[in-house]
Amino acid sequence: MGSEDTEVKQESISDQKRVELKEKLGDINKKLLTMEWDKKHNQLNAGMEPKYAELKEEHDKILKKINGEEVKES
Repeated sequence: MGSEDTEVKQESISDQKRVELKEKLGDINKKLLTMEWDKKHNQLNAGMEPKYAELKEEHDKILKKINGEEVKES
């Protein structure tokens, strides 16, 4: 039983880490909103497409971490 408790504690993130992740997610959201507006209005520079995809992927990973889901590192 003791090892099961340890596994559960390792999977869940600390409150402080959760706050840090939420702050980072907020910063990413601001950037994504701007880029999504630009993309929707056909104004996103083609050179920014990879950065947009990277931010979107990072956003999804952080959201999964906050929600306690398993994140596959690539």
